[in-house]
Amino acid sequence: MCFVTDKGDFYVKHMIWVLLGAGLIVRLFAFYSIDFMFENDIRTFQIWASQLATNGLGGFYKSGIWSDYPPGYLYILALSGVARGIFEWELLSPIFNFFTFLPAMLADVAIGYVIWRVSRKASRYALLFAALWLFNPAVILISSVWGQVESVFLLPLFVSLVLLREKRLLLSYILYGVAILIKPQSLFLGPVYLFSAFDYWRGHGFIWPELKRLGLYVSAALGGMLMLAFPFTQRSNYLPVFRQFWGGLDAYNFGTVNAFNLWALAERNWRPLDARFMGITHAAWGVIIAVAIVCAVFAALEINKRRGGGHYWLIVAAVFVLTFVFSVKMHERYLFPAILFLLLYAAEKPRWHTAGLFLAVCVTFFINCFAVLYAFNAGGNWWESPMMLRFMSPVSWVNIGIACGILLTMLWGVNRCPKK
Repeated sequence: MCFVTDKGDFYVKHMIWVLLGAGLIVRLFAFYSIDFMFENDIRTFQIWASQLATNGLGGFYKSGIWSDYPPGYLYILALSGVARGIFEWELLSPIFNFFTFLPAMLADVAIGYVIWRVSRKASRYALLFAALWLFNPAVILISSVWGQVESVFLLPLFVSLVLLREKRLLLSYILYGVAILIKPQSLFLGPVYLFSAFDYWRGHGFIWPELKRLGLYVSAALGGMLMLAFPFTQRSNYLPVFRQFWGGLDAYNFGTVNAFNLWALAERNWRPLDARFMGITHAAWGVIIAVAIVCAVFAALEINKRRGGGHYWLIVAAVFVLTFVFSVKMHERYLFPAILFLLLYAAEKPRWHTAGLFLAVCVTFFINCFAVLYAFNAGGNWWESPMMLRFMSPVSWVNIGIACGILLTMLWGVNRCPKK
């Protein structure tokens, strides 16, 4: 039930639009006033956009241009590429930069609206929680200063998870497929979706008709992914798309890729996967840790189901935090979704420790990404940048502490019986 009266509800509904507008203005101000973007990344997006407009979607993966992105975000880049061709924008021109940055900024604002819609069911401070996202320096840094697109894949993933919690599996699975096609990091949440399928079938008595229905849901999601990828095929041949998708997953085979985590603390930044740590290769450690995380997530989801489901967002956040801190091949931005999901958990469970986890992740994520972006812009051997070396060890320790805090919160909170 909404906590406000009709008059108050009218006021709040108007206030959210003011808040969203202010969030967009802040992003536009940051874009125009902070000249701190990493030109290599933006130039790459713009070259891809130009190639998509010139060669068409079907010619992109055979154009000889290096790309590690699946088809999802390329649709958006294609639109900016067409506009560039019409208006003859130069690479890295202010107007072309604006349209390169704009999708992520709009996705930020859209996520703020969904946060308000979701959190107002549990808290009278829904506007505050939307503001904590919209005016969060860590979020603004990524979309409006760096120009990265984390929010673009996070938006369909977020809506998918909301629908998943509401047992609206068909649309949830379809949106999950869309999120995967934008950024494969969405696959981190595979255990959550696998558990939802098992829980659905179990809830219907493990009967065959419901298993077939579940199969149709999954088939619809896979079919949607194939339809979105089809324009990028060559004469209906999906192999180049699959090869590129797998190549993207298989890229950056290092212990850690600028992520301030356990492996950075062990001095494994940009160390290859076949290097050994405690006698075991990084790749083998990755498999061991992935299995452990999957088992922990399944156990947490099962216990949470029996305890009333009040720790859903904590478990989702834990997937990203634990994967980022302990697994291999992590980039500095892979922690980004945890900011959103810990914020939602704090909205539903307003306690000092939930707020502390959210704020801690915001701070460490900001420092990690700022240090990397600063090092990129400094030139030279950026991996030896004083900014990177100064913050890598202490922030890695803090991130390990956050991961331990997440685990303790899961053990204490998820296992705790809800108050009657």
